[in-house]
Amino acid sequence: MGSLTKAAEEVRPAVEGEDEWSDEAVVYVNGVRRVLPDGLAHLTLLQYLRGTLRNYNWNVRLKWLMANSVRESLANAHGSQCGFCTPGFVMSMYALLRSSKQPPTEDQIEDSLAGNLCRCTGYRPIIDAFRVFSKTDNSVYTNSSSESTNGQTIWPFKNLVPSARNENWKPCSCRNEMDVDANEASLSLRMKRYSPLSYNEIDGNAYDERELIFPPELQLREVTPLKLNGFNDIRWYRPLKLKQVLHLKSCYPDAKLIIGNSEVGVETKFKNAQYKVVLSVTHVPELNILEVKEDGIHIGSSVTGEAEYTDDAPIPPNTLHAALVLSKKAHARILSIDDSLAKTSPGFAGLFLSKDVPGANHIGPIIHDEEIFASDVVTCVGQIIGIIVADTHDNAKMLPTKIISGEVRVGGQEHFYMEPQGTLIWPVDSGNEIHMVSSTQAPQKHQKYVANVLGLPMSKVVCKTKRIGGGFGGKETRSAIYAAAVAVPSYCLRRPVKLILDRDIDMITSGQRHSFLGKYKNGRGSQP
Repeated sequence: MGSLTKAAEEVRPAVEGEDEWSDEAVVYVNGVRRVLPDGLAHLTLLQYLRGTLRNYNWNVRLKWLMANSVRESLANAHGSQCGFCTPGFVMSMYALLRSSKQPPTEDQIEDSLAGNLCRCTGYRPIIDAFRVFSKTDNSVYTNSSSESTNGQTIWPFKNLVPSARNENWKPCSCRNEMDVDANEASLSLRMKRYSPLSYNEIDGNAYDERELIFPPELQLREVTPLKLNGFNDIRWYRPLKLKQVLHLKSCYPDAKLIIGNSEVGVETKFKNAQYKVVLSVTHVPELNILEVKEDGIHIGSSVTGEAEYTDDAPIPPNTLHAALVLSKKAHARILSIDDSLAKTSPGFAGLFLSKDVPGANHIGPIIHDEEIFASDVVTCVGQIIGIIVADTHDNAKMLPTKIISGEVRVGGQEHFYMEPQGTLIWPVDSGNEIHMVSSTQAPQKHQKYVANVLGLPMSKVVCKTKRIGGGFGGKETRSAIYAAAVAVPSYCLRRPVKLILDRDIDMITSGQRHSFLGKYKNGRGSQP
């Protein structure tokens, strides 16, 4: 948690209207109102909760929350596997139902779950589980009587504690008469026990008998700009106007802008990042605008942005463009490579083969058993034999070579990321250092492979990755071979070299998820 003792005050830029900024942050934890003391801006919300509620039994509260129809529906629809994400989905759905004045639509349900991630189950079973809570029959909900329809008791969903919904809902029919008769007595008891309470009647400790609602104070409270201080002179601001954001950025050019979930906690704890000033722009209306226009998507007010990927990065002067020389057949011996025609083609700058690799020609994530450029035998269609560089991308692709090889047929599944494999490499310090921008999930492997291929220490190789257009595992170990291949001509020619694969070349060369065969037996024991 760290000490709250502030570091020695330094001279701060004057922030316009800073006297009008509030330093009172109000939060509700389990229904209990808390005013955060100034000096906690260096903590994440999770760190604060862990320190404040260190002895609080979270499992008991979670058990109560999940012991309702939201949890039951999710389980019945097989919407939970490892269960790690389940509490988040249940809480999001519960919050939507509890705060809605009328039953939500299916679109509203999907929107409420947009911030939740699930890796193993997939989203369809989860959506199916929560779809039963949506409003589907308007006539039922507009009927003046909510007690019965065609002689049948109606509820918004099976076995839901009625007080868990807003009282003006007109629920739909989803239980038969036997269910009603069997549960009518216990249902009335549950209705009494879980009657809604106003926020000031909740003490947060009797969580087994109290139903939490969103505090009305936070809904009615006037929103004001906030400023908080933290350990080591960290400052956190929540401006309300774009003018305030721009003024703060002029005062603190290195201020970190955050909105919604962010990596700040991870970056400061594990990556040694230092953010002295943080600006939360969640309450700036101008920055929450998203418009779809003919020239693209406009985000924010007078601020339009483009997501820059590897192929969008500015290229240095005299950059060469690369194309791979591939095996067209598999499991064959390389007898000869005829490059005479390529050398006389427009824009030709060089052909690089295994013999031209300055360092080691072998790479691999664990065992170095894969060649950058096949030297004697190819073992699959699309194996890289060499790399050609030319003055333009089109010229590089058109340069011909003649190769002799064999063939093989395999199965698998393409990762199919939207952005193809690509890298831009350039020499620094008269060729003694190599820098690159790559589309990869594993920059460290690019650094390691390039250093190995060029015979350089890893400290002389720098790999940067700003973002990737999808990876799904296909840009982990398999992306590094392209960087290693491009590094050879860049290093030898002392020129920047760029390689962006076409989709067909990417699918041929990058490898796939292996095909699998699963066998199972289904049986049961003898009947009792």
